[in-house]
Amino acid sequence: MTLAAGSGVVGLAWLLGRAQLAEPLGAVVTAMPLVIGGLAALLAARFQRSRLVGAAALVVVVAWLLQRGDGDLAPSQMTVLLFLVPPGYAALSLAGDHPLFSRHGLSQLLPALLAGAAGLLLARNLVPPGLVRAFSPVQLGWGLVLAAMIIALFSYVFRRGVVDAAFLPALAAVALGLGQLHAGRAAVTALAAAQMVFLVAGAEEAYRLAFHDELTGLPGRRALEDALRGLRGTFAVAMVDIDHFKRFNDRYGHDAGDQVLRMVARELARVPAGGRSFRYGGEEFVVLYPGLDRDRAVTATEALREAIARRRFHLRGPGRPRRKPRNPRPAGSGPAVGISVSAGVAAATAKRCHPQDVLLAADAALYRAKKKGRNRVETR
Repeated sequence: MTLAAGSGVVGLAWLLGRAQLAEPLGAVVTAMPLVIGGLAALLAARFQRSRLVGAAALVVVVAWLLQRGDGDLAPSQMTVLLFLVPPGYAALSLAGDHPLFSRHGLSQLLPALLAGAAGLLLARNLVPPGLVRAFSPVQLGWGLVLAAMIIALFSYVFRRGVVDAAFLPALAAVALGLGQLHAGRAAVTALAAAQMVFLVAGAEEAYRLAFHDELTGLPGRRALEDALRGLRGTFAVAMVDIDHFKRFNDRYGHDAGDQVLRMVARELARVPAGGRSFRYGGEEFVVLYPGLDRDRAVTATEALREAIARRRFHLRGPGRPRRKPRNPRPAGSGPAVGISVSAGVAAATAKRCHPQDVLLAADAALYRAKKKGRNRVETR
């Protein structure tokens, strides 16, 4: 989503950069990197995304220096200022997110501070002209952007996060600014596009935090409520609960319990027949089957139950690494434990057509499955 939206933003910035804008509108466009960057930084700070704050702050500083220095700075000096953005983005793309006012979070404002210091030195002609000329060719800027893109792509491939995806179109916007540095407001418009990419990423991250469960990666309770409101006609609902989960937590600890929740969530994410899984809360999950009647929903839920029952959960032994290695060694794992789930399925009928009523019926069927011995699917 961020990649697609960011590509569209960069394309719009290219069109605006080529357009001859009237002076009032041009002044608005010139102020956009500062305004959009401020909004992106505020949103990112609210959700503790320090990398977005650092990236937005970096472009705010560079855009402000370019506007303030227009006429005072030579074109080669302005080029050097723009060169500071790709290395800053590359460093931030490799970092992790931290609380903004922690030591690590504040350290991610370092690229913006370095850009400000460089702008001050350039404005006062404290940088040797020969050094500025050596760094001023635009070809060097393309090389910096390309190297930063490779680093950002590496980060995105291994993390697949919303913030990681944002650095790629933002760097494309910086490349656009390098190509149009001497075309009036075009370079500043490109920086505004980079800020818009980070604003979109911040909004998408806020949505993900609000609607997705952080532990399992499945959509959460709020997303379920939205999905329930959209159900019409033929549909079915399954309530799924991990058997004896409290007993497991008490015996093996909450870390092992979290691993079990993630394992079950991975199986539920593969739900067949067009179903969609949600974390309801605790050890309970909900599966929605739009367009399916009760029998087909029971078949799909039974397949999920069997897949989970076949899995063997290996407790983390003292020699087992925190992350799964590429070639795991069985000797590093503790004893295997069987995990099972119980499920209740209900479908919409003429007398029970409201989604909340169907959900309550599925919950009652789940209670019956537990009373009958667990590790089974019941209907109502």
